[in-house]
Amino acid sequence: KSDEVVWYDDLGIVYSLSGNPQQAIVEFQKAIKINPNYARGYSGLGAVYFSIGQPQEAIVEFQKAIQASPDESDAYTGLGTVYHFLGQYQKSITYNQKAIQINPGDGFAYVGLGLDYLYLEQPKQAISCFQRSIQLNPYSIDAHYGIGFAYFSLGQYKEARETFQKLKELSQNRGNYEMVKKAEE
Repeated sequence: KSDEVVWYDDLGIVYSLSGNPQQAIVEFQKAIKINPNYARGYSGLGAVYFSIGQPQEAIVEFQKAIQASPDESDAYTGLGTVYHFLGQYQKSITYNQKAIQINPGDGFAYVGLGLDYLYLEQPKQAISCFQRSIQLNPYSIDAHYGIGFAYFSLGQYKEARETFQKLKELSQNRGNYEMVKKAEE
């Protein structure tokens, strides 16, 4: 049965990444039906619900993931993302910090934490978080984008310009020009 659960979870991820959220939901639900304590399935559902603009449903699913497995770091990162989106930055910080406590290598949680601090006008704390994310993943476009704006908000224009140049190089290598254009404005 565990192979079947993982199979449906993998299908959910594939459908989600290929732009078919409704089928992703079906596959994650199949995994959960087989194993109601399968935390990753709930996290997958939470991510899909958030991606289709249903943050309240996402919160419910991420909370179910944590109930099923209190060490499901992706669920805490997901909750951090949702609460950031909802403008509840302190709550987002709490969840991102918990994700990092469980999984210190979670670069996404560091980016989320950095964005929270940036929105709370605490750019020095944001820089620290973005730097840690870049240490974990030197190709993180989101971390470079965030740290560039944090430097800019501190008036450290040379560092901001260098960071945006690095972001431009990373983005050109990945074909992600929208973020670069936005940063250059």
